[in-house]
Amino acid sequence: MDEKIEKLKRERQELEILETKYRNTIDALRGEQMWIRHLMKQTNTWKSGQSQQKFMNELMEYFQIYSTRINSLEDTCDRIKNAKGSIQYSIDTYSRPTSSF
Repeated sequence: MDEKIEKLKRERQELEILETKYRNTIDALRGEQMWIRHLMKQTNTWKSGQSQQKFMNELMEYFQIYSTRINSLEDTCDRIKNAKGSIQYSIDTYSRPTSSF
């Protein structure tokens, strides 16, 4: 049983490392996303007619795709967190002393 608990602990540790990497990536992407928003606001000050609109349309499309990808990463991160919780539950279950009647 100790082997099983140790295996689960290693698995949980690997998930924690993976979750940290995902969170760091998400944070970096959110920072870039904020830069894009800032750029979009600056673009609104241009007075160049249709070229402004074309640029804004392209930027909005890129922004939507970017947001979708970040949301996908966050969903994966949530699944990792749930898996860690399941592993911890298994560790707790295996660690409980068994009672004999």
